[in-house]
Amino acid sequence: MPYHFEWDYNNNILLSFYSGVLTMEEIRQTYLDAEAYYDNSTGLIHNIIYMTGADFNEKVNAKDLMNIPEGTAYAEKYRDRIGWTVYVGLRENPLYHMVTTIRMQHANLRMSWFDTMDEAYTFLYQNGMINSPANPYIDK
Repeated sequence: MPYHFEWDYNNNILLSFYSGVLTMEEIRQTYLDAEAYYDNSTGLIHNIIYMTGADFNEKVNAKDLMNIPEGTAYAEKYRDRIGWTVYVGLRENPLYHMVTTIRMQHANLRMSWFDTMDEAYTFLYQNGMINSPANPYIDK
């Protein structure tokens, strides 16, 4: 599977790591898999989505990315518990960057983009979301 999830900061940050080539089925499944993490935790959860090196199958297009029912249901179900969503490396794929921007604004969710994990952790620290800017992951 070209993605996996991990917890950081006592289940306060959900880390999502993506690699390789993703299909629409895998993109849809990520929302369903993330629900288990929200269902087994309490409080506000921030998301760091590490996309560096990930790409999309040639069959994935903007129209499909704009219409992901699983993503819409996820945002509605957990709206009060979704903190910042921070993308790392998303700028490498302009199509996904554009679509994600539109979807997040439409869902009225907070988001930001950075090139490295260090920048993502520093951002959350500077905004009072975590108590240390320490990044336990080394950027590739």
